[in-house]
Amino acid sequence: MTLRVAAFSLAIVASTRSTRVAKAVTSSRSVYTPVRVGASPDVLQAMVKTFAQALMSAEADAICGAGYGQRSDERVNSRNGYRHREWDTRAGTIDLAIPKLRQGSYFPDWLLTHRRRAEQALVSVDATSYLLGVSTRRVEKLVEQLGIRQLSKSQVSEMAAHLDAQVEAFRNRPLDSGHYTFVWMDALTMKVREAVAPSTSTL
Repeated sequence: MTLRVAAFSLAIVASTRSTRVAKAVTSSRSVYTPVRVGASPDVLQAMVKTFAQALMSAEADAICGAGYGQRSDERVNSRNGYRHREWDTRAGTIDLAIPKLRQGSYFPDWLLTHRRRAEQALVSVDATSYLLGVSTRRVEKLVEQLGIRQLSKSQVSEMAAHLDAQVEAFRNRPLDSGHYTFVWMDALTMKVREAVAPSTSTL
């Protein structure tokens, strides 16, 4: 079994907590929170944060009528920085950067009011995406589960492409510099015939 396949299990059982997550950066369409590709065992925590930040950013863009920094005649509001709020999850405490608007306010009630439902949905999609990659259908299902109705199909598609790149970076990150207290290995044992005598082989 490759180290890449074992990485998600390591994220859950490792005791070292040293998440390395970069600050939100500006893109031409929106603001997401990219992860730094390193050997941190907190894969699940960083992925949950990345998905939550992407959803909040896309919802704020939908409320504004245009993407972050985008010039549009359909724009009805604009961003005004962020306010930080801690979100306690099974993966650890996550520092969320909640978008602020120049007119009115934005509050992700689907995330902070229905915390347990949001956490379960995000963890489930993160685990599946880690193993199989991010698809537009998976992001659409997540949006439906969380009750977010403002996002367009183009926003969902763009977000899926961005998150897929982040997940792929997670899956292929180097593990040689991490400090892991526990390592969970999985293998398939089969009986095979080599030459004349049968033997047991582990794959």
